Amino acid sequence: MLAAAQTVQRTDRDLPFIVVSGTVGEDVAVQMLHSGAHDYIMKDNLRRLVPALERSIRDAAVRRERRQAEEVLTSTLEELQKRNYELDNYVYKVSHDLRAPLCSILGLANLARQEDDLEVVKNYVHMIESRANKLDTFIQSILNHSRMLNAEVAIRPIDVTKLIGECLEEFSFLPEWEELDINVQTTGDTVFYNDEFRVSIVLKNLISNAVKYRNPNASNSRILFSAAIDGKQAQLTIEDNGIGIDPDYLPRVFDMFFRATSKSDGSGLGLYIVKQTIQQIGGKIQVESSVGEWTRFHITIPNLQSGVLHPPLVINPGTTPLPA
Repeated sequence: MLAAAQTVQRTDRDLPFIVVSGTVGEDVAVQMLHSGAHDYIMKDNLRRLVPALERSIRDAAVRRERRQAEEVLTSTLEELQKRNYELDNYVYKVSHDLRAPLCSILGLANLARQEDDLEVVKNYVHMIESRANKLDTFIQSILNHSRMLNAEVAIRPIDVTKLIGECLEEFSFLPEWEELDINVQTTGDTVFYNDEFRVSIVLKNLISNAVKYRNPNASNSRILFSAAIDGKQAQLTIEDNGIGIDPDYLPRVFDMFFRATSKSDGSGLGLYIVKQTIQQIGGKIQVESSVGEWTRFHITIPNLQSGVLHPPLVINPGTTPLPA
């Protein structure tokens, strides 16, 4: 019996274990209780057996509930600690990236105020405008992130070709736009259903990256879009022949505030927002690249013809979104 009690205890399963005997002495009974038995009943007192079983079952249920509550509490505390750590980093990084261009603008404005040469003043104005645009881009990234986290997922039919064209149109004012060769290929005549707002966030961020990190040594810069749609999903590929990404950096490109190149003057939020957005609509994204040659993003987004996302608002546990 002692071996049986020890075996049950080793299994780590909280099972009622009651010893019924007419020969075991008090010392052995105490040893049995220490080894995991919940009660000891003499054979000449079996009327205690049923109440003892009921009590053991109730006690086991209470212990299970307590363990579950403790596990939930531990998990919640760990999640809160993680959120607080991320929030601290977020506040520090955002405040730093907001103050840097502001300080630069104030410094340039002070220099311009003391300058009499009109051409030099114009140059200062140009530099101020550049810093202001950078600041505006960063603020827009934060706003997009906030909108993405707080807006409800709205499933509706999407014309992928048209949406790509509209996203591209927003970048047509850039001076380098005329140098880009844009190619869009779509296959499949199935109507695609998902959240158009979130899909557009993904496309705009990836287009922005392709433009920003184009290869200055390439004879021509290109962006290739391909989309294959069926009843289950849309598979999107966005490829450019830009500067590429170092293979050591590829696992981290979707991390918050990570910059994969020293040439980056962005916020480091773009690809983080892309991945979070895709996860919110039930999709996946992968990236591959060759330094100095090309970068290719593969995106799979479910075709939600039923109008329902299962499960709703999927977030990668390893990358908890920040509060808006």
